[in-house]
Order: sequence, then structure tokens, then C-alpha cells
Amino acid sequence: MRICVVNSGSPQAIVRTLAMHEFCDVTCFIEVATPTRNHSLLRNRDIPVVYVPPAERGGLFSIVRELQHVDADAFVCHYASGSHVYACLLAEKKPLCLVAMGHDVLFKEGDMRLAWSEKLLVKAAVRRADMVAAKSLVVKTRAMSWRPRGTVEVNYWGVDRSLFIPGSMEAARARLGIQADRHILLSPRAFERRCNIRLIAEAFAELAKEDDHLDVLFIGMATDQEYVEEIREFIEKRGLNQRARFVMQVGVHDVISYYQAADVAVSIARSEGFPNTVLELMACKTPIVVGRIRQTEELLEHGRNAILVNLKLMDICDGIKWALNPANYLDLESILASGVQTIEKNADLVYNARNFVESIKRVSSRRSWMDKYFLFFLLILQYLTHRFDGRSVNRQ
Repeated sequence: MRICVVNSGSPQAIVRTLAMHEFCDVTCFIEVATPTRNHSLLRNRDIPVVYVPPAERGGLFSIVRELQHVDADAFVCHYASGSHVYACLLAEKKPLCLVAMGHDVLFKEGDMRLAWSEKLLVKAAVRRADMVAAKSLVVKTRAMSWRPRGTVEVNYWGVDRSLFIPGSMEAARARLGIQADRHILLSPRAFERRCNIRLIAEAFAELAKEDDHLDVLFIGMATDQEYVEEIREFIEKRGLNQRARFVMQVGVHDVISYYQAADVAVSIARSEGFPNTVLELMACKTPIVVGRIRQTEELLEHGRNAILVNLKLMDICDGIKWALNPANYLDLESILASGVQTIEKNADLVYNARNFVESIKRVSSRRSWMDKYFLFFLLILQYLTHRFDGRSVNRQ
């Protein structure tokens, strides 16, 4: 089976594509973003990569033109919203399979503030897709509420268990230039407000008062540069510059060394599908404090396979202190071992990629010729809404 993958900058899509390539022929990977070193992983497997500019630079119709030259048995879009999805529908590419990651459809709970016309676009795209792979039960429920014509199934995707494995903390720190006697608090999520990175910085500042050996390491993508500067300023004002390190653009496989070097990691987003970063850390047996939301509680249970905390400063501090306390070593080891079992059962990337490809083979398209024109109408509506909003702001 020949599959074309269309992505809008997600590094996880590259890892998933490599796993899918074991069970199908990925004929083309179209990236609606700028090149990164992660794309070399695709080229090393003889998967052609084509780069197209984002929609705000005229990319929508560039994607449509590119897609018209692609002959494939199915088209897969990572994220269930965006210009790459709308381009596939306009180009009448089918069957079309969307990977709903989380905030692409859970925009009410995340940082996305969409105009009513854009919300209509997202819902229309999900309704017209031939298949949706949802990153959690919560995401599936949202997609199902829009009455899609195609099938919707949960796929946690997960991790390549041959790569994400426990390793020597000392060796990892030597590779990264981290002192052996420091306690490393790892913040692995992107700099997005929904990921509560500021709250992690506040927890670090609070704990640093008691632990002179505690450092924080931020390795998330700088998605929101203004947010990055806000957190840098917060750290600086508390005189903790020398104990905080910011490392951006970590490779999808290079991140393993950071996981292995950490004493404890924190992931406390208020909205998402199911965080793949958490699954990766669990596979590496790195202690991780996870925010308690419906999505994370689908697979995680406090005290059994995870350290779950409420999204409050002191609760987060207590969770980190518990993980760092040597007196809890045996309980922590039990949690980490159960976490690996959770990965084996629910989040083996190779197994889930095979199931995804098998599901695509069973999909048949249910779209009509009118769908393209309805979507085109919504895109015009979105354009007019943005123009009207822009003029309103200028008048003010």
C-alpha cells in the first residue's frame, strides 16, 4: 500500500512515519514547515521529503499543486486541522486519514483562540475525513460529537521500544556536559502556555530555596518565543540563571540522553491528547510528575504507574520532592516498572503503527464532489472574517 504523509511541523509525525514505513510504502512526506535535521531520518530510509511554505505565505494552493502530482492509495495528515488538511480536501485526495493530536480539536481547552469561521473549518474537515486516529478517548469523544462520516479510533501511538530504554545516568550526563552531583529537573514540553512551563519554573524556584544542588533543564521547542522570554525573565529575577539551562531544537532521538540524565521530569499541560513525551520518559524509566487531567488518567494511575498531581504549585512541588526523596526508592521503582508494562500494553509504536496501516486498508471514502466546494466556501468565509477583524482592530 502506498501512503502519502502530510505534516505541519510535528517532529512526532516523522517518528510515526518511520514506523508506518515498516508496513507500507511511504511514497512522499510533504512538510508544511521549514527543514530540520529530523527530516534526515526520513531521507536515510529513502522517503522523499518535499517542503511547502505555510499557508500564511501562500502555501495552501502550493500544497494543493504539490498533491496533484502525488499518486498514492491513501493520504495521512498529522493534526486534524490546518492548511495541509484543507489542501488534501480541496485536491480531493482520498481516502484521507487524520491524526487528531489534541489541541487541534480540543481548541476550547488549549491556547488556540479561533474565530467562528475557523471552528467551522476544523469541524468540516473532521466530518469529511475518511478516518480519524484520536490520541486519546477524550479526543475521540470530541471528534465523534461532530458526527464524522468516517471511522474514529483511539491510537496512543507511543514509542519505539528499541530506542527509548533505560540507560546510565552518568554516561548520559557525560555526553551532555552535566555535572554528576547536580539534581536535574527536566521540563521536556514545548513552550506553549497550555503546557504550563511557567508553573514548572515557579516550582523549580520554590524547590531551589531548599535544595542547593537542584538545576532545571528546559528542552521543549520554542513554539511561543514571547513565552520563552517570559520564563527566562522569571528565572533571572530570582537569581537562578546559573542553575537553569535552555536547550531548543533537540532531535527526536537525541532527546533520549536528556531523559536518561534527569532525576525527575515534569509534564503538566492543561490540555492535550495523550502526551507522547510522558510515554517516552516512562519507557526510559525516568521518574515523571504528570498533571492530573482526564486524558492522562486514561492510562495512568497515581501510585501504581505514575506520580499524578493537581495543576497547583504546591502539589507539583510535593510530587517532585517525593520523586527526589531516597526514602521512596522502592515505591518509585515499582511505579517505574509498572510504567514500562503500560507502554508494552498500550504504547508500542511499531504495534500501533501496524494497526493504523491495517485500519487504512479497510477504509473507503464517503465524500462527494460537493465537499470540495463547501470547503472552498468556508475558506473564503474565513478569509473575509480575518479581514473584517483586522479592520475592526485598526479602527480601534
